[in-house]
Amino acid sequence: MAPITALHRTALGLALPLCLALVSPLLANEPAAPAAEEESTHAKVLRYTRALEETPDAADASEVRKALIDWAMNNGEFEVNLCNVMDLPELGHKDRSPITTELTQQMLFGNIAFQIEHGTDTPELARQVAAADSAIKVYTVMLSKHPELRIAQMDALIAEQKAGRLDRHLTPVVTDCLAARRTRVNQSPDEVPLLGGFLRETSVIYPERIGTWVMIGEHRFDTAPYGASLRYERPDDNTGFIDVYIYPVGMNSPEAVAEQAAIERDALQQSWASQLVDPPMSALSTFKLPVAPAKPSPYHQPRPKSVTAYQVDFGFKREDGPYSGAFIYMVDRLHGIEIRYNAKASSLDRTQLRKEAEKFAREVFPQLSIVSNGSCGLPQMGIDGKLADGCDGIEPVTPAVGEGKRELRFEYTPSPDTAQ
Repeated sequence: MAPITALHRTALGLALPLCLALVSPLLANEPAAPAAEEESTHAKVLRYTRALEETPDAADASEVRKALIDWAMNNGEFEVNLCNVMDLPELGHKDRSPITTELTQQMLFGNIAFQIEHGTDTPELARQVAAADSAIKVYTVMLSKHPELRIAQMDALIAEQKAGRLDRHLTPVVTDCLAARRTRVNQSPDEVPLLGGFLRETSVIYPERIGTWVMIGEHRFDTAPYGASLRYERPDDNTGFIDVYIYPVGMNSPEAVAEQAAIERDALQQSWASQLVDPPMSALSTFKLPVAPAKPSPYHQPRPKSVTAYQVDFGFKREDGPYSGAFIYMVDRLHGIEIRYNAKASSLDRTQLRKEAEKFAREVFPQLSIVSNGSCGLPQMGIDGKLADGCDGIEPVTPAVGEGKRELRFEYTPSPDTAQ
C-alpha cells in the first residue's frame, strides 16, 4: 500500500468535528412516529447507514447520502478522521473508480454509526476498521450487480478482512494518517499549494440567460489558474457582447482584493494602450452586490453581507469603428469574477455601457453558485477554525443543476511536488 501523507489523498487525515443536527429535509420531514415509538436521531442515522450498506443503488440512495452528509456537518458531537484506508486513486486519476465518492462517504457514515453504537471514546483503529467494513459492504453489493466496477484495492481489503487481519493491516495506515493530521494541523495555509492542494475541485453553476442576454459559448483556458470564460450575446444583435471570466484566487483580504483590482485596471490599460481613445480610462469606482442571507453554520465562515465590485469604463477603436468598454472585478467564494462588456459606441456611450454592465453584474451575481473542495475543507485553513467561504470540505460535491443553468467543473490534480 502506498504511504499516506498529509494533503495528498482525497480522503486523508480529515479531522473535522462532524455535526449531527437534524437539518436535512429528508431527515427532518419524515412522517413522525407515534410519541411512544418516536425514533431517536441516532437510531435514524444507524437505519440509513445500514440501508445504504444493503442497497447502495436504491432510487433514493443519493438523497439519503446527501441528507446524512448535510446532517453530519452542522454540529460537533462526533469527530471523524477520514483516513485513506482504501488507498483509492486521486481525483482526476485515470484509474479512479466512478464509485470512489460513494465508498468514501460510506466510510464517514460507518465511522459515525460505530461511534453511536460503541461510544465516542473508542480507539481510532476500531473506528477505521468499522468504516472500512461499511465501505466494503457497499462495494460488494455494487460489484455483484456491476462486475465492471471491480477495484483491486477493495478486493485486497476484502481478502484481509476474510483472513481476519483487517485491523492488523490497517494499523500502520491509521498511524500514518493521524501523524499526517498532526502535521497538517501545524502547517500554515501559506505552505499549501493553491491548486491541487487548497483547491482540488470546483463546481460553478451559472445561468444560460440573463434578461435578454443568452450564453452562446464557454471557453476553458489551457492554463488551470486562468479558469474559464462565458460569452453572452443578445440574439440578432451584433452591437455588443459580454464576457464573464471565473478563475481561482484563494483567500484574500479586502485590502488584497482592492490591490488586485488596481493591478487588473493597469493590465487592462496596458493591453489596450494602442487602441484607447480619449477621454482616458476612468479611475476605479466601487459598488456593492448584496449577498442573499444564508442559514448560519458553526462549520463554515459566514457569507459576507455584500461583495465589493470594482469598475472602470473606457473607449477604444477597432477596425469597424469606435467602441465603449466596461470592466468589473470582484472576488467571491475563493474565485475572481470579471465582467467585460464591449459595445459599439454608436449603440451605447461609456456612461450608458457602464450602467448596463453594472445591471448585468447585479443580475448574474446572485445566480452564480461556486463550490470547491480540497484542503480548504480543513478548519485551520479557514478563519477562527471555520472553513473558507466557498469551500464544502475535502471530498468532491455534486450540486444540483437547475433548469436554465449549466455547470463548469474544474479538477486540479496535485503537482508532482505535492503528491509525494
